Amino acid sequence: MEANIRNVFDIFNGEKIFLVPLFQRKYVWNKEAQWNPLWEDIENLANIRLETKSIVPHFLGAVILKKSDGPSGTDNRIVIDGQQRFVTLHIAIIALSRAIKTFLTEKNHGGALASELEEIKNTIERQTINIGLQGDNRYKIHLYDKNFEILKKIVDGSRNSEENSILLQCYSFFLDRFLEYLSFEINLITERAKSLLSAIFDDMLICRINLDDHEDEYEIFETINDRGTPLTVWDKAKNYIVSRSSTDSKLQEEFYRKYIAELDDLDWWYENIKESRFEGTRVERLFSHWVRISLSKEMDETIQDRRLYYFFRNHLVKKQDLIPLVESFRIYANLYYNFETQDEDNSVQGMFCNRRKALGAGIVTPLMLKLYEILGEGKMIDLCTRIIESYLMRRVIAGHDARAYSKLVHSLIRDIILCEDIKYIPHLLIDILSQKEVASDYWPNNDQIIAAINDRPMYGTNGLTSQWRLKIVLKAIDHYMTPSQKGSIPEYNSLEIEHIMPQSWEKHWKSSSVDEQNRREAIHKLGNLTIVNEKLNPKLSNKPWEDKKKELYSKDNLFINKELTDYGTWDEDSIYKRGKILSDRICQIWPHADELRKEI
Repeated sequence: MEANIRNVFDIFNGEKIFLVPLFQRKYVWNKEAQWNPLWEDIENLANIRLETKSIVPHFLGAVILKKSDGPSGTDNRIVIDGQQRFVTLHIAIIALSRAIKTFLTEKNHGGALASELEEIKNTIERQTINIGLQGDNRYKIHLYDKNFEILKKIVDGSRNSEENSILLQCYSFFLDRFLEYLSFEINLITERAKSLLSAIFDDMLICRINLDDHEDEYEIFETINDRGTPLTVWDKAKNYIVSRSSTDSKLQEEFYRKYIAELDDLDWWYENIKESRFEGTRVERLFSHWVRISLSKEMDETIQDRRLYYFFRNHLVKKQDLIPLVESFRIYANLYYNFETQDEDNSVQGMFCNRRKALGAGIVTPLMLKLYEILGEGKMIDLCTRIIESYLMRRVIAGHDARAYSKLVHSLIRDIILCEDIKYIPHLLIDILSQKEVASDYWPNNDQIIAAINDRPMYGTNGLTSQWRLKIVLKAIDHYMTPSQKGSIPEYNSLEIEHIMPQSWEKHWKSSSVDEQNRREAIHKLGNLTIVNEKLNPKLSNKPWEDKKKELYSKDNLFINKELTDYGTWDEDSIYKRGKILSDRICQIWPHADELRKEI
């Protein structure tokens, strides 16, 4: 290994090809964390050049390279670490040449000024492309994923303005910054262009580390993080899988293209999500679920995500051959994608998808993936889904969390794997869940649900803890009441919770015969709550019952509100009566163990 300090001009000058290998992560730098700080560095160095003629060396960090085979007469290097920095600098340099070209063509600069700008532009462009080579060898940086095609378009100036990618966003960012800088003092445009050129090519320094042939680039890559972007467990696992597929780089690429590229090329997998206690990309979440399911016997639920790579490498990889291992991951990738993107329609799976997301109950995802893998589609998976939904929703209604079930989910997965006949899986789920007795994991029965609804508030600080959950319950009741259950599944943020007897009843609904303590207890109970498609005007919301009843009927099309017209008066007795009706419906929507057993 040898290390030396080089400026950016030396790094890119000459016929050079930098190959970004399969084990590198996708390009992830962004405006806030990396582009803008880099631009501020460039701008500061350029201003120093412009104002004081001083040279202030600026260290950008290190890149690790390894010699590789390539076309005759070229210097080919594999980029072991530093591709984020390399790609960003490359795009910034291209953007600078285009900004200068814009002033030459659109601003109609001529004479000596144009000649100087043209020379600066040509100097920059010679560092962006291998002029003496043909085909893909013309390009100095070769990416392994679909971004290579986009990068080539940026280099060639043939990008489609309607295309959108992180590389194009990077290009647009730097182009805008350079155009703004050059146009600030148009009479000094040549000096400003030269200062930018010198700031990037001469003042910015990189520590170039060249590896020897015998040094393992995969192992080195795993120990290194780019600026502000640490390796994820999926990055490490993917790299390890590819490295074990073959010692031949071409065979490694074939393996990657066949088994992994399809997933890597879909941006959906790299979108960030927040779910339970997890925050990261979808592919990281999938990897976590897959490892935990695959190693449910070897791991317990307390293993943190940061330790998953250790278990993957030291347990999972040793359990089976590489191809079956990757095929298993692909199966779970398809299951997870379908699970997260399924239509939120009136099917059992669609309604569960809608309610699970609204509850934030992502903790049950690995259990559902295992059930999907074993049962596929049909009545049995629908029944198992209804069992799990009943368990979650009844616990929410009884005042418990819908997310703290990692230990339970882990044990259920192990029990399902051990089940010798899949037709017994619904029995297994019902038996295990109905035997839970402690508050942390019991399955509330009908009496407990009715008591929870009649005895405790469902709204406010001591209620369901979340109006969002209350909306789920009330909309489920409305859906249950809808003829043929063909009502559309709602966007919950379009619904408003309405107190039938207003919260400010003291001003508008007071009566000399009212037991104020009894009314205060009744006001937030489920019997006094409904949902409306459109928030009522506060004045109408507080009007006497006869006026409010007409308003609800005329302005709202939800079936949960249609039967309110049957009530001649609205008082505590009406609230308790309606609460009993709604609790009975809840018990029918989410049946308990005995009723669900009848469906097996």
